[in-house]
Amino acid sequence: DLNTEHPVVADLLRGYFRYWIDKTDVDGFRIDTVLYVPPTFFEGFANDDGSSSTGIRPHAAALGKEDFILFGEAWTSSDEVAASYTQATDGTPRLDSAIYFPLNFAAREVFASGQPTSMLSEVLNNRAQAGYANPDKLVTFIDNHDMGRLHASTSGGLVKAAYAFLFTIPGIPQLYYGTEQGFDITRKAMFAGGYDADSDSYDTNSEWFTFFSQLIALRRFGDGSLFDGSVFRYGSLGVLAADATGPGAFLYKLENGTGLGQRAIVAINTSQQ
Repeated sequence: DLNTEHPVVADLLRGYFRYWIDKTDVDGFRIDTVLYVPPTFFEGFANDDGSSSTGIRPHAAALGKEDFILFGEAWTSSDEVAASYTQATDGTPRLDSAIYFPLNFAAREVFASGQPTSMLSEVLNNRAQAGYANPDKLVTFIDNHDMGRLHASTSGGLVKAAYAFLFTIPGIPQLYYGTEQGFDITRKAMFAGGYDADSDSYDTNSEWFTFFSQLIALRRFGDGSLFDGSVFRYGSLGVLAADATGPGAFLYKLENGTGLGQRAIVAINTSQQ
């Protein structure tokens, strides 16, 4: 634990983060466990310009990185708490984004535990009102290194449905390594000799690799003719139907203008029927 409220500590931390931009040419930082640091710390950390210890954003911009991203791991079910790390109530900027735990918790309940699909509606409907600096920059995810893989607790079909949902809504999708190989063991290594790995698992012809390749291409390019995929990345989202009693239908529309290919409807069924 560091005393981040001490100015010397705060200056040193900025220096370390600037150093890694200079050393490795990274384009962003995932900042771990931000809940242990006061949200106000990130105002100077991210934005100070012209001080003895420049903030991360101005330093990156001076290197030509105008879209450098800082996103924090705020492990909380509260949108409002997570949002407070992106900006103050008066709009003072802090981090750019947060890892979207409220949606993760809802998605895992819906796709792994058979809970009502309306849980997704509640989170998505609250996203724009929760106070995030930019809701479209939220880092969306289903699995990570600190939780059991979804594939260990539900069917392969529902894992695919969960990721189809993730890749057809605005945000920055995070794909945890090994998911594209159908892993069901948390932190299992991809290559022989690593944790719980007797052999290499990197197979670009596997069922799961093929599925994710197609899903990523859909989000990036669309179908190559009728729509270009931007509707999934930037479209405004409206829920059309959800089941409030249990597993079942979840339908939503996305609109990114009025031209050809700027509207889409996604239909998902979490029921076995």
